[in-house]
Amino acid sequence: MSSRTHYGLIRAVPFLLGSLPLDSADGAAVGIDLSSLPWNELRTSLSDENILIETGPEDYIDQCYPVFPLPDEDRSHYDLLNQPSGVCMNQLLCGFKGCSPVANVTDLTILEKWQMFEDFQKDNFAIVKDLSNPSYNIPNYVLFPKVAGDVHAAVAFAKEHGIELSVKNSGHSYTGASTKADTLHLNMNQYRRYASEPESEALVECVADQLDLDDATLANQPCRLVLARNKKATLRVGGGENFDKVYSVVKAYNEAWNTTNEDGYKHLIVGGAAGTVSPLGWTFQGGLSGTTNGRTHGFGVDQVLQLEMVLPLGHHVRFGPTEWTEAEGFRYPRTTKVEGVCNSHPSKDEIEWVWGPCPEPIDFDGLWFAQNGGGGGTYGIVTSIYLQLHEYLPLKTFTFGSAALVGESCGLEWEEVFSNPLGDAVWEFVMDYFLNPSVYDVTDEMSDLCAAPAFLPLSIGVCCYGDGAESMLSSWKIFLGSKKETLIEQGVNSTSIETAATCIDETVLSWNDYAESNMDRSDGPHAGKASSFPIPSYMSTTEMLVNVLLPREWILENKEDMASLLNAVTFVNGTIVSLEAPPIYLAFGGGGAVAHDQANSLSAAHRGAGAMIFQSHWYLDENFWGEMFPAMYPQVTSGSSFPPFVGSNHVGPNTRGPMKADWTKPCSLDMTEEERDTKCVSLQEVVWGTETLARLEEVKGAVDPHSMLNCHGCVQNTEKMESTTASTVPSANVADTTTATDASLDVAESGDVANTTDTGVTPDTDAGEPSAGWRVIIPYIGNAILAIASAILHFLKMCAFSIFVCEKKYQVTSTIWFVDHLLNSLNVMEPYYFLKKKKNKEDMASLLNAVTFVNGTIVSLEAPPIYLAFGGGGAVAHDQANSLSAAHRGAGAMIGQSHWSLDENFWGEMFPAMYPQVTSGSSFPPFVGSNHVGPNTRGPMKADWAKPCSLDMTEEERDTKCVSLQEVVWGTETLARLEEVKDAVDPHSMLNCYGCVHNTKKMESTTASTVPSANVATTTTTTDASLDVAESGDVAGTTDTGVAPDTDAGESSAGWKVAMTYIDNATLGMNSAILPIL
Repeated sequence: MSSRTHYGLIRAVPFLLGSLPLDSADGAAVGIDLSSLPWNELRTSLSDENILIETGPEDYIDQCYPVFPLPDEDRSHYDLLNQPSGVCMNQLLCGFKGCSPVANVTDLTILEKWQMFEDFQKDNFAIVKDLSNPSYNIPNYVLFPKVAGDVHAAVAFAKEHGIELSVKNSGHSYTGASTKADTLHLNMNQYRRYASEPESEALVECVADQLDLDDATLANQPCRLVLARNKKATLRVGGGENFDKVYSVVKAYNEAWNTTNEDGYKHLIVGGAAGTVSPLGWTFQGGLSGTTNGRTHGFGVDQVLQLEMVLPLGHHVRFGPTEWTEAEGFRYPRTTKVEGVCNSHPSKDEIEWVWGPCPEPIDFDGLWFAQNGGGGGTYGIVTSIYLQLHEYLPLKTFTFGSAALVGESCGLEWEEVFSNPLGDAVWEFVMDYFLNPSVYDVTDEMSDLCAAPAFLPLSIGVCCYGDGAESMLSSWKIFLGSKKETLIEQGVNSTSIETAATCIDETVLSWNDYAESNMDRSDGPHAGKASSFPIPSYMSTTEMLVNVLLPREWILENKEDMASLLNAVTFVNGTIVSLEAPPIYLAFGGGGAVAHDQANSLSAAHRGAGAMIFQSHWYLDENFWGEMFPAMYPQVTSGSSFPPFVGSNHVGPNTRGPMKADWTKPCSLDMTEEERDTKCVSLQEVVWGTETLARLEEVKGAVDPHSMLNCHGCVQNTEKMESTTASTVPSANVADTTTATDASLDVAESGDVANTTDTGVTPDTDAGEPSAGWRVIIPYIGNAILAIASAILHFLKMCAFSIFVCEKKYQVTSTIWFVDHLLNSLNVMEPYYFLKKKKNKEDMASLLNAVTFVNGTIVSLEAPPIYLAFGGGGAVAHDQANSLSAAHRGAGAMIGQSHWSLDENFWGEMFPAMYPQVTSGSSFPPFVGSNHVGPNTRGPMKADWAKPCSLDMTEEERDTKCVSLQEVVWGTETLARLEEVKDAVDPHSMLNCYGCVHNTKKMESTTASTVPSANVATTTTTTDASLDVAESGDVAGTTDTGVAPDTDAGESSAGWKVAMTYIDNATLGMNSAILPIL
């Protein structure tokens, strides 16, 4: 991490930097000293005594932590996955309860916890490295099962001694569900990998006339079911496998088939986007499959044919549908009966397993329902699953969305696309093509061949199978042709329309399969593997986000508003100052709605969704709950049960519904976690809904009556949530889509890209700030905008708008170019002699190159803009009879500095070093550049030139008590002569412009009573980017909070090295400081 790191900047954009998920210590076994248990008894029952180890926070720090500070290109989840302790999580802070190192401080509100995150960065995560921290959520013992007998032994041991188990394969949980203190942890990463073992013959081609109809052991059940679904093959996946291994197996099979038969590839498997994610976790949350033709074949949960598990009851079972019936309107038969069998010899080698009737009744129908969509890690430990394979189709990828039109291939200007009719038209087309394709004479089946996972705002990475890409892009041309006349009337250039119609064609890439498109092409240690993303981050992607499922019909009814939202960027004078467009995930509809067995627990919201977008918690306000939510989910108005509306795969730790007592009121972030859990609709209820959750809890109680598995955010049975029937039922009026006009609304989001925090200041409606509504503005608190600028520029510039061939580079120059458009300067001129001094020159060089990185991501740009039009002729090419200030003539440069930087350090030490004449106390010297002078520019206090002119005074007070704008531009002596001339030529003040030389009010003498010393200033670095500045310069309609840095709260005064701050979306209020030359 750079020595110049500005830690306060980390706290505003979790979507882009990498954020946090929550995990509480619910239901841990109380009063049991795990170290006193007879662990050797467990070891003797395992296949290998060495697979059980003791662990603790020291392993987390020694093995996991070192990965997180690495640059992006060197940071991979593969390095966490293979650590010997098995305790690593993909988000650093998820190694703690609630994914917060201060979770043990129970009286902190969510907002207060968020406000502390910057402190973790400030002290280089010292709190994480404190092994005595009681918030650590690392298990005491880790078992690496290799076979089912190991899992069975662990369950028996836990059952006998009344302890909990926790389970994981990869540790990708956004809620921290896959780790827990005071548990025996089962890390499944070394379990059998059936798909990868050639001897397992895990990929089976199913032939009907070769199946044994007498199937008491369910050995043939997967093939029977897959044939009933008109598929031809199954794949058995073991508990130790991730998608990198699974994709490699299917690819190898396809290549071997093609070599033998010269018939191309044969099979396609539906799976997740990241190589390190496990099918045995991803699947049971639902499994969004936007990269692998899921809109045709269904979600991950819809691929399951048979499950093998060890239940908390102690039984090793396998089960799956054995009876089904055709269902009109669905692509798969409806399951009518599920049967299961138990293994009476789980400790033996698999060849000696004996499957037969279970020793006690088990509701396999209910267990099938619960496990498939009701979340993993809570009903039992899954040891293997059988998945269906589909007919092979080749893959084509391209980047679409309004951002694609300003890439290299299209080359349109930002201003003619973003927040303009042409860009809106892109998203209008996307909505129709994915959700209502008949308007282009395209069938649902053809539309379903394309899907687009979330990546960044303004763009989608489209994955199309078969002829899907050709269909979508030809429909795009037809759409633009039909829309051309309207767009021209709306001011769009016809040439731009013609360019937009064809330029995407040049970016389409062809692949044999997804594994090939997602391969790590670096020369690093993981070359050839399926890429792992999101890369490890400090905080979870959805710490401050809610992934809202938008119903298909609602989207189509509000298509124009949605299109405008997805293209929403605010410009001021050609500069982007606000990015309002949220990321959108288009993996819904089509097969997601109809390619399933109608006997699973994946929510109706998933099935009926047209898209999922990531929204800040702040935007689930009274407007959302009172108007918009009932319009999306009208059943909420009945008041009898709460409907699901949150996507389960990416659910965040702080996600809750509205207040239980009144569903029109939001669950305040200004409550503690305990208060929110008591008063708000639960995380589980917003994912599954009241009715489905009740059934899931029944199944949970039956298979795990003693809460052996009790993970955060999972279905539980330790504490039944009280009824959430609302006392006040909102109306079902359709909400008006509104636009937040104040970007200081304290949100902080960002998708599968690995983050920051929120100040927690709510919109001040009394001050004219609207409640947020639906159009989310990504906030720029502190220097968070620079993180967004970095990520977006990296995408736009380095990736040439192609998500699939993105280089891993960061160009600071590009980021500075982007941010430069956001600046209006308060210009400080630095004298040449000041710059020529060796120390000052080195400090200036360092300042002008000051950029802070965290994990390869730019989070703070400290370097100010510099204007090098001084010296040389500026000093000597003049008639020596003009009033341009001596500061101009003697300047070496002019830099844009924040008002906050002109603090006591500046006036007391640095300014006298620049302009020694100030020490005489007789007249104030000029130091501000006149061409770009700002409205709030003043000098120090008249009574004491060592004291700054406070921004916490009114303008009248500042005009009375501070050295005037005119005096800092021209200096006392020159200003006096200018006023004489002014009096002579304009005695009645006919011309009296603001900031000009005037004669209506002679300013009182500014001779200082206290003269500062001429000591050279010490260069300091601001350590808190939340310093509350906002002198709006040339940007209209913005305000200044006037809140000074709170030094008591640890915010240092600014010093000279100033970080750019963006409050209320204002461009920076800055001083045009002239830097003296020798």
